[in-house]
Amino acid sequence: MDSLSVEKLVVAALEGNRQAYAELVGGYYKSVYLTCLAILGRHADVEDAAQNAFLQAFIRLHSLSDPSKFGAWIIQIARNRCITLSVKQKKTFRFTSDPLDRTEPDHRFEDLLRAIGELPEEFRIPLVLYYFDGRNVKEVAEKTGISVSNVYLKLGNAIQQLHAILTREGNEP
Repeated sequence: MDSLSVEKLVVAALEGNRQAYAELVGGYYKSVYLTCLAILGRHADVEDAAQNAFLQAFIRLHSLSDPSKFGAWIIQIARNRCITLSVKQKKTFRFTSDPLDRTEPDHRFEDLLRAIGELPEEFRIPLVLYYFDGRNVKEVAEKTGISVSNVYLKLGNAIQQLHAILTREGNEP
């Protein structure tokens, strides 16, 4: 979604157009879901957190000062919601794959998901948005509220740490 159409949808939603907000949800759901997954790690918790983030955003939509920044704003709401959830539940991060995704387990994929789970959140979120959500660096920067150069640094650090984790365990990267 380009910022002009996002801005129009936000304005329409503020005027009571529920279809406009539904379009915003549809346009950003995957990014919000993957952000929640990067923080919580469990598919069972992620769906509720993502839906809750969109509900909170709908309630607080009037507080969004720049409608064209809806994407970064909803990602921040989701991120904050997930952090609150993980603190309340005192859960440690464990990135799990969805058992419905494959008929036979791919141990290399499972090792990669576990290794991603060991990354600090500041590296995990850009990594998931870039590699799993297919966002480019500029989009990752916009969604996370960090600079493009910082995204490159975080992706580089994430890859180095993943390599260290995977080779430490005797796995091939």
